[in-house]
Amino acid sequence: MTADTISTLIENDLANTEQLSQLLKNERLQLETRNLEALQSLLQQKTELLASIERNGKACKNLLQQAGFPGTRQGMKEYCQQLGLEDSFTALQDNLRKCKELTLINGAIVHRSRINTLKIIDILRGIPTGAGLYTHAGESAHATEFRSLGNA
Repeated sequence: MTADTISTLIENDLANTEQLSQLLKNERLQLETRNLEALQSLLQQKTELLASIERNGKACKNLLQQAGFPGTRQGMKEYCQQLGLEDSFTALQDNLRKCKELTLINGAIVHRSRINTLKIIDILRGIPTGAGLYTHAGESAHATEFRSLGNA
């Protein structure tokens, strides 16, 4: 029973991680085009998939411990090797790695967008955004007057 259940959980997670990978690729596109409505929908779908993956992970951990294996990745690997599920487990690990890479890329896009937005807000407020300037003597020159776009 435990072997069949773990096999089913791994297969479910394989499908979930493939879906998550597609969502993350779509999320990247929506981030690049700044489509906030589509991002909101993707966030809901992503949350549901992640919750399902987490539930399956907890269930696997409990089943592994009941079977006398440690509830770790190494324990799962050993158990899958005994059952001949090592290919599925390896594919799942690969999918998780891909999802992590896609998440890091999307995080970098969000970070860059945030920085750009803050720079635009500073410009509108009249706060200089460039690096400090130097005088002819090599000393740093400080802008003494800030002018907001509204006052310009």
